[in-house]
Amino acid sequence: MFLEAHAHIKGKNAEKFSFLEAEKLQIKRVFLNAQNEEELECLLSLYQEFPEMIVPFFGFHPFDVEKIKQADFFFLEDALKTYDFLQIGEIGLDKTKPFFDKQEEIFKKQLALSLKYQRAVSLHCVKAFSTLIPLLKTIKTAHAPFLFHAFSGGIMEAKALQNRSAYFSFSKKAKALSFVPKERILLETDSPSRYASFTEIVKVYEEVGLDSSLLQNNAKAFLTFRKK
Repeated sequence: MFLEAHAHIKGKNAEKFSFLEAEKLQIKRVFLNAQNEEELECLLSLYQEFPEMIVPFFGFHPFDVEKIKQADFFFLEDALKTYDFLQIGEIGLDKTKPFFDKQEEIFKKQLALSLKYQRAVSLHCVKAFSTLIPLLKTIKTAHAPFLFHAFSGGIMEAKALQNRSAYFSFSKKAKALSFVPKERILLETDSPSRYASFTEIVKVYEEVGLDSSLLQNNAKAFLTFRKK
């Protein structure tokens, strides 16, 4: 069994073909991210066809913050109210990109929604752990897990995050795999950015070489938050 912890939607017809292929490859779960209203509509349509396979995420990526208006937050919250299976992501902070103050403002609003509705969060964090970790430390209540997609932090960041319901996903062998808690590791393709299709998660499992039963147990633990 394989789990894909982070992929982006490409379009309904292309993805439908990929999901049919995924069933043959024993890919049991796909965390699929939408970043705008059009992509969300496509994602929800696919979810109706593959509800046992897709874990849908929707949120505003830090690369897109200059486009986000207040009305977009109303739309996001309405979606969370309507679809209790919808998680939040990909959201986060990236100091290599412009408008960092706006990134932080938008991230805080989405983080607040994740706490209000108890939804898991797929996180993007590049060179911004010094800002993000203190924000997470302000959370005093129990919450759904955070998934650090393509984790790029060091040992200090991993230690600071492991008590914050954090999981860490990777698309290749990485130094961090030696110090991130094994029970918090997931694997991803980040398709179509790094890999063309999420079905290539099979290759990632082969490259990283971790025990598949360990990864299955990690996935099950992460997915316990899902509302039925």
